[in-house]
Amino acid sequence: MTEQWKSLDCFEGFNNYEVSNRGRLRSTMCSVGRGGLVPRSTPRLCKLQASSSGYLRYRLQRFGRIRSVAIHELVLHAFVGPRPEGMWAAHGNGDKSDNRVENLRWATHLENMQDQIKHGTTARGTRNGNGVLREAQVHAAWFLSDEGYSAARIARLFGVSDSAVLHVLNGDTWGWLEGPHELPEVGGVLLALLGHGASVNATGDSVTVWMRVDGVRVDGQGPTLGRACIAAAEALGRWPGGER
Repeated sequence: MTEQWKSLDCFEGFNNYEVSNRGRLRSTMCSVGRGGLVPRSTPRLCKLQASSSGYLRYRLQRFGRIRSVAIHELVLHAFVGPRPEGMWAAHGNGDKSDNRVENLRWATHLENMQDQIKHGTTARGTRNGNGVLREAQVHAAWFLSDEGYSAARIARLFGVSDSAVLHVLNGDTWGWLEGPHELPEVGGVLLALLGHGASVNATGDSVTVWMRVDGVRVDGQGPTLGRACIAAAEALGRWPGGER
């Protein structure tokens, strides 16, 4: 497929960048004086950075405004359209670095989670007591905190120190990471903690996570995958005990 470029004027007015249908990004203007922009004689390719969760990102800049964004979001926004409410970017082949437009689509929360399970890319919680939380786990920690769980309980769940979680919740670390916290990766982290036998079903506005333990079905329900995972984990007895 011939590489095509589109301006990011459609994305929050960052018209000094262009994104291609192959997932590349380039800068088309350079700064002059105070607040001035002039076209580059030759657009400059931008060096993308992989986040801790494996997605390619870049910090867009214009007139002092900085926006860290995933490249797959820019490709979809430019070539497919803005993200519909309740939808998230999904990689068809499970390769987070493959941001060709034909490999991307807007998908529901559940569809994205099912893709992760199918591709074997569901996030795994670290059990190293000195371990550092990954991006998906940070979202999960914020989500659990919003649900009323204490930092100590979240720390026990992920096998890290209380201070590591407190630094995250206070914004001392990962403060640049944007919400919302109810992301497909949150469900992935929580589902992984239940084990590989967990299954997901969605009916109407309800999500059910279930598994069989010694021949007995154990399940949990909720309006979102994250809340259904919590319910299933508590029913299974694998959730850290004690008060939230």
